Amino acid sequence: MSSLQNNNINTTYDGLLKFVDNEGLVTGQKLVTDGLGSSTALTLGPIDAGASITGNITSTGSITSDINITAGGNLTVSGVTRLNGNAIVSGDLQTLSNISAADFTFTGSGSVAGSLSLSTGTLNVGGFTDLGSNTTIGGSLDVVGTTTIGGSLDVVGNTTIGGQLNVSGDVIAFSTSDRRKKDNIKPLNVQPVFDGITGYEFDWNEKSSLSGKSYGFIAQDVQKVLPELVKECDDGYLAVDYIKIIPFLFEKVKQLTEEVNKLKQQ
Repeated sequence: MSSLQNNNINTTYDGLLKFVDNEGLVTGQKLVTDGLGSSTALTLGPIDAGASITGNITSTGSITSDINITAGGNLTVSGVTRLNGNAIVSGDLQTLSNISAADFTFTGSGSVAGSLSLSTGTLNVGGFTDLGSNTTIGGSLDVVGTTTIGGSLDVVGNTTIGGQLNVSGDVIAFSTSDRRKKDNIKPLNVQPVFDGITGYEFDWNEKSSLSGKSYGFIAQDVQKVLPELVKECDDGYLAVDYIKIIPFLFEKVKQLTEEVNKLKQQ
């Protein structure tokens, strides 16, 4: 049986795929056309250049790739997706099974029924994401929209969330506090802080994504005495870093305890 590989057969078989310039593939990627010159959604290159899809990618089976995949539309996979390279999806991501990849970026919404595993790369999500099982990310997690994770989330690198983070279970976290990383260490002057802010109870109104009764400070009050603990969010409203107020509370309790002990000794 004769082989088609390395043979120039463009002039013999009109129905075979051709490149837009009607020349062979040497370097880079080229748009693939049919025998009549009509463009396809596929752009091919040599093994080291990879391939690109202009529209949607739909697979009823599994996808295994050793090169980068770029899809201008949606990526829908019924089977397992194994990408040893990077993946960029401009549309939505939907898979009924597991995904493993290096870097993964999609600007639309995502639905992963199986596990999502990124060995050392970064997961960038632009829209709503629903991860039904365990998620392991060796690099960073950057989420602009809302992410729902049905299983566990393990991130080795940094996690950036532009929207709201809802956690129904426990949150266990540690903050860097090693003295060797700190300069200009001095005791806190806590009295101006306590003179400038007041604790309140209140009800969230229709401008907030939260509801019901709550307790806390007024961001504008905190901003006057501790401006570095107040941040303006993307929607223009102010938020307070409550965790960093704890040292002021601790020092104030120490002062009050010392005063009580002195009164007891009188």
